[in-house]
Amino acid sequence: MLFLEFQLRAVAVAIDHDDVAREEVARQQPERQRILYQALTVGFGVTFAATLVYSVLEDLGLPHVSAVWWWGTLALSWVVGLAISSRRYR
Repeated sequence: MLFLEFQLRAVAVAIDHDDVAREEVARQQPERQRILYQALTVGFGVTFAATLVYSVLEDLGLPHVSAVWWWGTLALSWVVGLAISSRRYR
C-alpha cells in the first residue's frame, strides 16, 4: 500500500511539473518564434544577395556554381543569423 501511495504522489508531482513546463514553453514560444524568423530572414537575405552578386560575376566570366553550394550558403547564414538573434534576446 505504501508503494502505491508513493507512486501516486510521484504521478501528482509529475503532473504539476508538466503543467509548469507547459506554461513555461507557452511563455517562451513567441520569443523563440521571433528568433527563428529573424534567423531565417538573415539566411534568405544573405543567400539572395550572394546569388545576385554571383550571377553578375558569372556573366563576367566566373564558372557556374552548383546549387549545393547555395544550400550550404543558406544553412551557414541561417546558423549565423540564429546565433546573432538568440544572443540579442539573452
